[in-house]
Amino acid sequence: SRHLHSHEHQHGETAAGRSDDKARDFHAWMHSQLTLTPEQAIALEPFEHSYEIEKDRIAKEIQSAGLELADAVRDGNRDSPEIATALDRLNGARKELQKATLDHFFVMRDHLDPDQAQRLLQWTHDSLLH
Repeated sequence: SRHLHSHEHQHGETAAGRSDDKARDFHAWMHSQLTLTPEQAIALEPFEHSYEIEKDRIAKEIQSAGLELADAVRDGNRDSPEIATALDRLNGARKELQKATLDHFFVMRDHLDPDQAQRLLQWTHDSLLH
C-alpha cells in the first residue's frame, strides 16, 4: 500500500525517509482531495501531530530492527535464534505501524463529512491494493 507499506518498498532509502515521503504524499492528497474546512483542519491537527510522533517512533524501531536483522544474517545461519528474533521484531514493528496508520485513518474519518469520509476510505482501500 502507498501509506501502510511506506516503510517497506522504495529504492533502498531508510525506513524513516520512506515514511516521510509517503506521509507527504498522503497529506498532499488529503489537502487536495478532501477539501478540509478550516474547522476540520484545526480539529485534525492534534491527531496529525500525535500520529506523526508515533509514526516516527515506529519508523526508528523498524530501522533498528532491520539493522539487527542484517547483522544477524551476516553473522548467523538461516535457523539462528538471532535471525528469528530480529525478524519477529521487524515484523512486529511493521504490524504496529500498519495498525497505527489504520487507527489514524479511522480517527480522521470521524471528523469528515460523509463524502470526504468515503473518499478517504476509498483511498485507503486502493492503497492497500498497491
